[in-house]
Amino acid sequence: MFKLLISIFSLNLFLIEQTKTQSSKDKQDICYGLVLKGGANRGAYEAGAIKALVDKLESDKVQYDVVSGISVGALNAAHVASYVKGDEKLMAEDLVYRWKNMTSDKLFQSWRFGFIEGLFYHQGLLDNSPLHEYLNKSFAARPCCKRKIHFNSVDTNSGNIVSFDEKTLAQDLIKGLVATSSVPFVFPGLKIQDTLMIDGGVAWNLDVASAILKCREVVDSDSKIVLDIIDVDRKLDKVKRLNYTTEQGTIKNIIRYLEIKKYHHRMNDMIEIETAHPDVKVRYRIIPKYQLDPVYKELTFDENLIDNLIQQGYDDAIEAIDTQKERLLKYR
Repeated sequence: MFKLLISIFSLNLFLIEQTKTQSSKDKQDICYGLVLKGGANRGAYEAGAIKALVDKLESDKVQYDVVSGISVGALNAAHVASYVKGDEKLMAEDLVYRWKNMTSDKLFQSWRFGFIEGLFYHQGLLDNSPLHEYLNKSFAARPCCKRKIHFNSVDTNSGNIVSFDEKTLAQDLIKGLVATSSVPFVFPGLKIQDTLMIDGGVAWNLDVASAILKCREVVDSDSKIVLDIIDVDRKLDKVKRLNYTTEQGTIKNIIRYLEIKKYHHRMNDMIEIETAHPDVKVRYRIIPKYQLDPVYKELTFDENLIDNLIQQGYDDAIEAIDTQKERLLKYR
């Protein structure tokens, strides 16, 4: 009996070691992740940047295993994830094409009696039900997801973050995409079961952490994770370095306060991520070289404006590639 127990114990140890070995073999050598930010029509900027990355980098260096996004970044992420790895050229071309042909009526419409109806009888000034229809048509033609994806929405009842990924059922995924794009006050939240879901950017507008966690499903070490981050907000040290005086006035002071607060909130997020995951490599962080249009124009889909955003994203990504070639060589 004792010998039998020893044999069973030894067999169990062997099977455990075999499982660990097989699990290790199943892991990849590297995980490429793409992180996209929210910002309405600034999704066109992201499309241009993605096109540049695909055009200029070696094909295997843009076969993203993981895509994470918030708000419009989630919409772009879902588009990327709807293509299999290896189809990045077609994916990028189609994304730019979609943005060049984007019109506001595909995303939202006015209520019958305009803003007044939205203000007093709905939860948002505009009706974003066309977005739901647009996404249904898009993913009926090309279902998601063929690579790992992650995006968040926020439950207004509890204040908790609700996550969606490639394992989410197709119809729930579409609802989640609508929810994460439902900017409070502008659009109504989306009711999903007993919860009212709103824009994921309320909690976190650049979700690097989730991209890292998703990559850890693919690789066994942070040191094997390489991220490209497309951020649609400019660095403060390159924007509006003004000599403020007591003559600037209250409104300008408030605007400056919000600008500085937003910058430090964004940078603190990155610092916390870098502290928690020092071995993760950020290959490119693409940030607008020039100030994009102000917030009140984010829901404008004028053809020239969209073309300019796409081109600026493309140019900024090219500049990032050209100025970081030495860093790129380390990941080959």
